[in-house]
Amino acid sequence: MTDLIIRRSVLGAGALALIAAAVTACTSGSADLPVASGSSLTPTASETATTSPVISIAPSATPATAAASHAAVLPPAKHPDITPKPSPTIYLCEGNAVAKPSWLNLACADQKMGLDRLRWSGWGSATAHATGRFWQYDCIPDCASGKLVSVPTRVTVSELANGHYGRLRVTVRPVPEDPRDYVLTKAGPGAA
Repeated sequence: MTDLIIRRSVLGAGALALIAAAVTACTSGSADLPVASGSSLTPTASETATTSPVISIAPSATPATAAASHAAVLPPAKHPDITPKPSPTIYLCEGNAVAKPSWLNLACADQKMGLDRLRWSGWGSATAHATGRFWQYDCIPDCASGKLVSVPTRVTVSELANGHYGRLRVTVRPVPEDPRDYVLTKAGPGAA
């Protein structure tokens, strides 16, 4: 039997047909090996019917490239013990539950006080913190003609239960009502 050395990471149907024809030619005693036009099947040395041919098939892709191209097609492996859990949420005044809100109205009735530019850390843990801006209308001389005041703030959410935070604390300086505590319900933030 004739020995063949074939170097190829992935063989296509055409390459397999050419190899089968080469093996048939070698075992039948013919010195002429079939080589298809444009094929990468090439003898590496002059061969006779009595020597074993060495056929080199140039790989179309390296193993890493082939694996990468297959990775895009195959679905990701699922591990039965690892299930992504949903991110905890806070209810907005409108009743929508959101994770890591970048803004939040604190006065649902008149919407004249709130938080914006929030950047969270520790979201999903028992207590999460954010920095951002606290804003409100100052009601001077009255709330109808007051101006908007915005100051830096720190926010803490806590009492994580059933996927929702239940408490919110706003620490604002230099506003004298520091800190402000809120209960977070499906109706939005409410005074504690």
